Amino acid sequence: MEKLEFEILSSLAEKNNLYLRTDTFGYTSETLDAARKKLDFLGLTSHGDITSQGIKALEPYRVKRAVFLAAGFGSRMMPITINTPKPLVRVHGKRIIETLIDAVISAGIEEIYIVRGYLGEQFELLRKKYPMIQLIENPEYDGTGTIFEFS
Repeated sequence: MEKLEFEILSSLAEKNNLYLRTDTFGYTSETLDAARKKLDFLGLTSHGDITSQGIKALEPYRVKRAVFLAAGFGSRMMPITINTPKPLVRVHGKRIIETLIDAVISAGIEEIYIVRGYLGEQFELLRKKYPMIQLIENPEYDGTGTIFEFS
């Protein structure tokens, strides 16, 4: 599948017709028309709508998991992060990481990993609301921050 065909199918799948305009894609109308005709010919679209075959063609490109790097000290937010890891800080009454988790769940992603380190035990409270999350320990967070290479 070519890039333009993928972009058209993705736009149709998301019901986001803004991306079907030539000024948004940056292609000529002739190029867009040719790609649309090819998608129709292949059975991936029909009368400007994505078909079930088109949805199937997008499946290998679908994001299936999310990884949140949340092990660091959050030093730029001190003193707020002395007793609370930065992802668990509340903004407008909601924890930062909950906003992110809710966003990926609403996008259909259910395989969620959180790399924790600093005050890592506090992330356990997320399991009640989000039982599908997997917590990964970074034992070297004090020297590496969030990133750590596991062997």
